[in-house]
Amino acid sequence: MDFVRRARNPWGDEVLLGLSWDLFWAAVVAGAIFIVVHAYLSWKKKPGAPTNPSVPAAGELPEKIERHGRSARISHWILAVAVLVLLVTAFVPILGLQFPWVTIHWIAGVVLTI
Repeated sequence: MDFVRRARNPWGDEVLLGLSWDLFWAAVVAGAIFIVVHAYLSWKKKPGAPTNPSVPAAGELPEKIERHGRSARISHWILAVAVLVLLVTAFVPILGLQFPWVTIHWIAGVVLTI
């Protein structure tokens, strides 16, 4: 079983095409195991665990607590959109849909990297 797919370009050089689809299923299984173990550990909390002393009591809290600033929200939404675009442009061409995916794909990769 080959874990990478290779081909020869017109000049005779061997180039990497991508990873084998067998690794895709290994990643799906590893992700499922991670989710199950994480859910089990988060549900199995100790009932007598001490509370955090730095957290103020309920009466001392302000009415509205800002969890994330505007810049954090914007950057996370940009990252989320870039990852979704990368996923779509990576897997939809395999299904046979023809569109200029390479340009969209590399631009999303640059946005994600920045």
